[in-house]
Amino acid sequence: MVEVLLILVLLVGICAGIFLKMASSFGGIKPFLAKELKEERAALTAHRKKAKELEKSTKSELSSVTKDLKTAQKEYDKRVSSAASKLEALLNPGKGAKVARVGKVYLYEHEIEVRGNLYSLNGLRISTNITPNAAMLTLLFSNGMKLVETYDTSWRDAGEGKQKRDFTHEEIIQFETMINNHIIVEEDFVRMLPEMIEEAKNTLSDEKENTHAIDVANENLQRQEGGSQTAQAAKIAQQDLAAQEVLYKVAVEAFLSGKA
Repeated sequence: MVEVLLILVLLVGICAGIFLKMASSFGGIKPFLAKELKEERAALTAHRKKAKELEKSTKSELSSVTKDLKTAQKEYDKRVSSAASKLEALLNPGKGAKVARVGKVYLYEHEIEVRGNLYSLNGLRISTNITPNAAMLTLLFSNGMKLVETYDTSWRDAGEGKQKRDFTHEEIIQFETMINNHIIVEEDFVRMLPEMIEEAKNTLSDEKENTHAIDVANENLQRQEGGSQTAQAAKIAQQDLAAQEVLYKVAVEAFLSGKA
């Protein structure tokens, strides 16, 4: 029962607050309830409603064109950033993504790593020597340096009557083939690199200059801020409302002074 009473008191308080707020917007409780001011209140309410609706429409239009501008700017930044990233990847290709790995030898897109040291694929020659218990991967670089990576292919006891080995002859041979094939790909890349860089520079320049969508969105925003039909109507409605507020205030003062 106490909870019900508390709820009722809360609801009454809320309703009273809403009533007082509305009454205050019409000059107080007496003018708000006065039958003599019914037409004036109706006229003021209509002007307020019209002004509010037009203001809302203006804000909605402004929000829409502002959103269009943000979208155009975002797309522009995305295109320019993508073109710049592609150019940077060509200017500084680095080792590139990992292609394959066998033991301590890693093959990347543009370089090969042997025991933690990176070497260029350009001019690299590679071969494999097979023995019963090992496979030797020989790397001969263009500067004459030679590296030999040995892979143990012997069988060992793995317990429970099983055997295992770290690498197979076939695995090393396949790795050699993969490296040799990738060297050809890298040679083509190096040969075509100057042309690709020039093309990437032109693409980046074109993307930077292509601001058409942003320009159109900016023009629409400036037009909207300068005064669209809705914005002009909203401005007139605000002026009419201000005049109506004055008229209503005069009517309320007359009513309160007993002249209505």
